[in-house]
Amino acid sequence: MILLFFSGFAVFLYPFLSNAVNNFHDQFVIDKFEKEYSLLNKKQKEERLKKIEIENKKLMADNKLTNVPGMGLMEDPFSTSPKNNGDVGERYLKKHLFGAVFIPAIKVSLPLFDETNDILLDNGATLLQGSSYPIGGKGTHSVITGHSGLPDKRIFTDLDKLKKGDMFYIDVLGKRLAYRVEKFQVVLPTQLNSLKIVDDLDQVTLVTCTPYMVNTHRLLVTAIRVPYAKRESVKQIDQTKNYLIIRLICFSLMIVLLFILAIYKIKRIFIYYRSATMLYNLAFTVQENQKPLGGVTYYLSKSKVDYKKRNMEGKLYSISDEQGCVSFIDIHGGKYYIYTTSKKTYPVVIGYVKSLKKKNLSFKIKKFKDNKIKIF
Repeated sequence: MILLFFSGFAVFLYPFLSNAVNNFHDQFVIDKFEKEYSLLNKKQKEERLKKIEIENKKLMADNKLTNVPGMGLMEDPFSTSPKNNGDVGERYLKKHLFGAVFIPAIKVSLPLFDETNDILLDNGATLLQGSSYPIGGKGTHSVITGHSGLPDKRIFTDLDKLKKGDMFYIDVLGKRLAYRVEKFQVVLPTQLNSLKIVDDLDQVTLVTCTPYMVNTHRLLVTAIRVPYAKRESVKQIDQTKNYLIIRLICFSLMIVLLFILAIYKIKRIFIYYRSATMLYNLAFTVQENQKPLGGVTYYLSKSKVDYKKRNMEGKLYSISDEQGCVSFIDIHGGKYYIYTTSKKTYPVVIGYVKSLKKKNLSFKIKKFKDNKIKIF
């Protein structure tokens, strides 16, 4: 029964711990990317930025974003169920990694990849092909997609908890941009007209499946760019990162404590059944007002019901001597309740095997209010 409980509790904790570990890995990936990018020289950085600026200008000339899912040139990014893609290799992920998404209101910090497919969706947030690269500027509209409802990664699962006015931040190629949530829509996968570019707006729309685990519709969270407040953004992002690290530590400690507790319980069960084949002695002394208390009959039982009902029929008993000593000789190991049937209330003594190597049972006193009577 105990093993079943611990197994069930471990299974219950798995998704939370797995998600915490994946979040920690995401932070490692983001930090590594940012460090490597910072080592590039100025010319390399300018070349990368210029390349995606050219792509954004092409979109403006191409009828303001017409090649999005449900609009003719590409299928819905969530149309296939997420599957285990195995280890695709760090090189592939590194090739497509170009930034990060931070959503402090729902404690999200994710790597951002430059295209959408099953593999990349399983590893973070992705830029939908045909939408603007999120480098800012009027006449841009970036569409960033992420899974929800995965058993081991939350990604965009909590996107529906955002509120109008919440902020999120996007880091791309050394630039950090701030966006404020303005609009929510729930649409069919084919109803994505709102993802088009608007001439005078700098927009980002976060997209995920909804309802949770049903996934028949798409949740669109659209935000507009606002001035970047460095101090506030750094504070919020650091709080998010710290929260994710602390959560991993807490869940890890819970697993370790659970493991230690399980080992302890298994050890106690082993001692209990093994001691049942061995003989022990149990002795303790009773005092009242610091004087030995003799002539009190104590009964020994393995049943908790017996001591509550003060049942003495067929029970082994011992009468305290002039020194107040109560002893039971050569009894089998296990857990015992030692009690009296006197009208006067005496403490209940619980005897148990602490170690197989000891010849005497250990004992403890059940909570007792009368300070005049002592048992030791």
